[in-house]
Amino acid sequence: MTAHTVNCRPLTPDCWNDFETLFGTSGAYGGCWCMWWRIKRSDFESNKNAGNRRAMHALVHSGTIPGIIAYEDDQPVGWCAVAPRDELGSINRSHVLKRIDDQPVWSITCFYVAKTHRDRGLIEKLIACAVEYVRKSGGDIVEAYPHTSTEKKLADVSSFMGFPEVFKRQGFQAVRQASKSKLIMRRYLAMVCLVLIAFPVAGQPHQPSSLFNGKNLTGWVNYGTETWYAENGELVCESGPDAEYGYLATDEVFTDFDLSLEFLQEANGNSGVFFRSWVHGTTVEGWQVEIAPPGGHTGGIYESHGRGWLIQPSLEKESLLKVGEWNTMRILAIGGRVRTWLNGVGMVDIMDELIGRAKGRIALQIHSGGGIKVRWRNIHITRL
Repeated sequence: MTAHTVNCRPLTPDCWNDFETLFGTSGAYGGCWCMWWRIKRSDFESNKNAGNRRAMHALVHSGTIPGIIAYEDDQPVGWCAVAPRDELGSINRSHVLKRIDDQPVWSITCFYVAKTHRDRGLIEKLIACAVEYVRKSGGDIVEAYPHTSTEKKLADVSSFMGFPEVFKRQGFQAVRQASKSKLIMRRYLAMVCLVLIAFPVAGQPHQPSSLFNGKNLTGWVNYGTETWYAENGELVCESGPDAEYGYLATDEVFTDFDLSLEFLQEANGNSGVFFRSWVHGTTVEGWQVEIAPPGGHTGGIYESHGRGWLIQPSLEKESLLKVGEWNTMRILAIGGRVRTWLNGVGMVDIMDELIGRAKGRIALQIHSGGGIKVRWRNIHITRL
């Protein structure tokens, strides 16, 4: 008997054709395309089938990763929808599946298995892959909403939310009977993190630290002739006499981290935040989260001296930048996955093998051209 290898991959744009092949012309089940928990019911009904496909296509190509695909011998055979609950508008509006608490959780909401691979234990494999994906993405809690009904017909539909017994075998525990037929289950991934939070130890991971002391540039190295200084508790960068690129890099090297900061583009504002990067003179090798004037793809990720733009925010997110005001940016980098937020809204989400193999410094950038002035404050980082 031939042994078949099953592995899972996040649904990124390069896997879209596999996703379409798996879901077929009906979008898995009833023209859903796994949009049921993401949009309003009225939009879902008016969209299907082609409209929901277009919505999912746009979502994936905007950089959002809505789930994982299972492959057997490089053929797509299964699907699991797994994403931060905050991304799932419909589930957040559900009275039955209302939040248990205010902790950030990831939600497993749907499975689909090709007819040729049903009743072969693939759902359990998908759950295990989803849990590992959440772990690598920095999540601490995975939530699921399985059926508790014993009706056999539920197992035969093309798309469903699973059953308690399978989740229990993967370490999930029941936390609430949401209705007669629906259970809320959780698996906690970061018990060590909870201990560290309860009993902080200096220098341990998962403890946020400030990269800027509000007084001077201690802990930073200036590369180039551009001007960097502390003023009124803020870090300021201005174009220098050469009007060239300039970088202010950390002394420390970071691999996996959660970085947050605020910036105000006082003049022009073409700059950025490099991560896992190395600076040689005024040449930088690594990856930049863009900070730019309106329409310049703030929140996107650019590879310096390499492939160029890896991912840009969708067009409708360009308006999230607040011109002449303080903006908040967050960058979460774990392994090869990098996510960015601007003013609390997710901008891009990417998996990249080269990023995953790298480590390096955090560096603030000022663009060439002159006439640029940007203020920074509240620069905090957590090693993960």
